[in-house]
Amino acid sequence: MTFLITDVSYERGSDGKYHHHQVPCDCLQEYITCHVPPFFASEVTQRLMRYVSIYYVVLIKDRFKSACQEIAPHVLKAVIHPSVKCLDFIRDNSHPTLLDYYKEIEADLIYRTLPLLKGLKVLRLGTMSRVVYLPVEVEGFRNSLEEFACRDFWLRDLAAVAGKCQNIRRLDIGVPIDSPSSAFYYISKFKYLEELDLSRLYFIPESEMHRILLWLAGTASDEERPEQSEHVVAPSAGTSQHSASTSAAENFRTSSARNPGLLKSFGCLNATDGHIETISQFYNLTSLVMANPKPSASLAPLSNLKLLKNLRLIGCKFSDVQEVLESIGKQLTCLNLVDVSNTDFSFISQNCRSLECLHLCFSFSHELLLPPNYLNPESHSLPLPDFPHVFSLQLCLADEEARLYVLSRFQHLKKLSLVFTDEDLLILESLIERKMLTRLEELYWGCDTVIQLSGSTATKTVFHYSGRATVHHIRT
Repeated sequence: MTFLITDVSYERGSDGKYHHHQVPCDCLQEYITCHVPPFFASEVTQRLMRYVSIYYVVLIKDRFKSACQEIAPHVLKAVIHPSVKCLDFIRDNSHPTLLDYYKEIEADLIYRTLPLLKGLKVLRLGTMSRVVYLPVEVEGFRNSLEEFACRDFWLRDLAAVAGKCQNIRRLDIGVPIDSPSSAFYYISKFKYLEELDLSRLYFIPESEMHRILLWLAGTASDEERPEQSEHVVAPSAGTSQHSASTSAAENFRTSSARNPGLLKSFGCLNATDGHIETISQFYNLTSLVMANPKPSASLAPLSNLKLLKNLRLIGCKFSDVQEVLESIGKQLTCLNLVDVSNTDFSFISQNCRSLECLHLCFSFSHELLLPPNYLNPESHSLPLPDFPHVFSLQLCLADEEARLYVLSRFQHLKKLSLVFTDEDLLILESLIERKMLTRLEELYWGCDTVIQLSGSTATKTVFHYSGRATVHHIRT
């Protein structure tokens, strides 16, 4: 890649573009296709894309910027195995894998590569600072795309996807760069939606969230008609305002007949009583995210969600959710609590006995209420509270004594993510040697280290700021 971009003997053709990279890129893709089995294709592709991105970041700052912007996207496309239909650039901090650490790719490179791609089913774009004029190009996979996620976006991005990708079933949109006040107009175009996460959609008006929820529940009235407004991206050239309005009205008539049972997963921000009451009508929900619900709002109606398995709560009081957990806590397999004040550790143990995955993340350790005797080392050997089925734990606690006590309650852990570590080498050594957790297989230490345990060997991978990674093998 460096040679293709920096060799000054290559010149642009009569069309003003470089062509010398085409044969090498074709050969590279053919080599990858022949030598990488489809079973390993996704992992190999993710790793190779990471390395292309590392070189791109270096070369884009040099005098070869123009050549780099034109040639690098073709190199990135070449390393994507033809069987790979999912491109995921969002690092999953809640349920990490080693591969997640390879997902942070230079945004500018990704957006320049999108016009070259065909047949994608999943596209997940992380938090990226990109050149403002680069659009989300989805033409090459407009009929195949089923999932779209974008951690930060322009409204025009949502408009582009809504206008072309009619088969979207899973939509996750994050922090808006401009106003999301017309989000309903575009979201209501996705008539097959089964999963919708708006828990990061800041600044959305309550009324707009209300319209979205009524549409999802199939109870939207004529007042919730998705009409054109000053916030809606203008129709493309050749499309009259009348035809655009007619299209919006037709979309409303189709989408208003939605069955509330279609929705399987939902995420909401700043929910009010009215929002929560409507959410409780989605009787097939298996996953729910509630971020910063209004302090005056009651979460009690969520007790009606009898199929709910995964619940994530952010920025609320634990007392507000106790009634819900008493009712449906026994059916939950994953509970994710982020800055939920006065969380009762023992209460969770008593009422959520089927949990397999637990996330306890707090900016202040005192927000997690532990048994009064937790500072006594002898309490670590007591049988209760316990979590007999939890095999995956994410823990974000600054207090060392609290961390040690919580870890002592999980005897069957296979996967552990410790966000606050204080670089405590004694705990790290104890975990690697499995003195504390004898069944541990994966350890995510801080934000840059992954340790995989197998037999008497620990493989430690450290990801550096430069984008590169170093691997060490440790005998335990």
